[in-house]
Amino acid sequence: PSWSPDGSRIAFESARAGNTDIYVMNADGSDQKALIADTAVDFAPHWSPDGRKIAFASNRDGNSDIYVVDADGANLLRITDNPADDGDPAWSPSGSRIAFYSDRDGSRDIYSMDPDGGAPTQLTRGDAVYFAPAWSPDGSRIAFSSSQDGKLSILVMKADGSLITRLTDRPFSDLSPAWSPDGSKLAFESNRDNNSEIYVMEADGSNQVRVTNNAAADRRPVWSPDGRSLAFESERDGNREIYVMRADGSNIRRLTNDAAADYSPAWSPDGSLLAFTSDRDGDPEIYLIHPDGSGLVKLTNNSRRDENAVWSPDGSRLAFESESGGDVDIYVVGANGSGLNPIASSPGRDRSPAWSPDGSRLAFSSDRTGNLEIFVVNLDGSGLRNLSNDAGNDSGPVWSHSGKYVAFVSERAGTKSIFTVNADGSGLVRVTAHEGGGDDAPAWRPIFAGGG
Repeated sequence: PSWSPDGSRIAFESARAGNTDIYVMNADGSDQKALIADTAVDFAPHWSPDGRKIAFASNRDGNSDIYVVDADGANLLRITDNPADDGDPAWSPSGSRIAFYSDRDGSRDIYSMDPDGGAPTQLTRGDAVYFAPAWSPDGSRIAFSSSQDGKLSILVMKADGSLITRLTDRPFSDLSPAWSPDGSKLAFESNRDNNSEIYVMEADGSNQVRVTNNAAADRRPVWSPDGRSLAFESERDGNREIYVMRADGSNIRRLTNDAAADYSPAWSPDGSLLAFTSDRDGDPEIYLIHPDGSGLVKLTNNSRRDENAVWSPDGSRLAFESESGGDVDIYVVGANGSGLNPIASSPGRDRSPAWSPDGSRLAFSSDRTGNLEIFVVNLDGSGLRNLSNDAGNDSGPVWSHSGKYVAFVSERAGTKSIFTVNADGSGLVRVTAHEGGGDDAPAWRPIFAGGG
């Protein structure tokens, strides 16, 4: 599906009439109608930035080409005409160019052209398959996918095809990506130097810098709200402890010091506290500590596991997983330890709570239906809704910054892939797809094009 720029309408593909056509509907699902109805396959609609036109791909003339049509279905124009397949059109933010893939050079590459089909320019060249172009919000860069030897990688290039940069590289395990608050950098962990270390790179994948250097494992970086510091887990002193360092790797400080395991750090929204999990009292509980290591407070206290705390957007409460009721449920507690309440309590395991940006709802994963699914619930426990509803396991929900969408990991296709879904459960989209391996841990960029 593709949102209109003003958010009032959605263009999408549907085979409801017997073949795949482009439809348009209002954002509430009303007034669904075919924009282009044809016996051919029409797919991949994308709104122009001014909302007046829709680009899409179609095989109506024998092979896949790119077409543009007015938002009311008038003035259909074929803008590519080549015996090879062209697809995945994507308007630049200014509306002056359209990126697309094409097989015209013998392999699938990324091209761009004027909205009338003029001035086509080949941007990538190589033996790999390149597809799914996505413009940066300012129109200066294009991110795209590459498939080689059955494995996918993400790359970024300038809009003119120069400075192609691979953001992920196949021989290594790069994981736990964390966007800096301003969206300019990514922290992540990697085993490229034979053990797990923390790295920081620019959002375009450039300037990848190793910011920890220790023989033990350093994992799960988390940015402070001001973007100046990173909290992380490390085993460098013999067991898992919480550390904080400057974003450039300097001034590393050990915050916790206990023979037990301390893990899963989470900054409060104002940066004044870190929540973490520790089993120092015999079972995992939630603790709070100041970034300088002072003011340690035990927030939960029961004989069963409490762990994996996440802060509400206003910093007044924390959601976490607890076994206090016998199985794993989602609880919420005030930052001062008051108001402990179960939010999602049912036979089965409820895990991975994630706050909506307005703090009114929680997404979580649960196997209460027999396999892991993604659910959303109001803070008073009402309005429970299954968003994913599939026989495969779905986990790791992450809200978009507008609260419109939830991204999650699904094994429904036989391997881990990233999906997104509207917060009401509609509009499911698989955003990664390949055989073997798997995709995990989606993370929305703080500045997201289209109000995501």
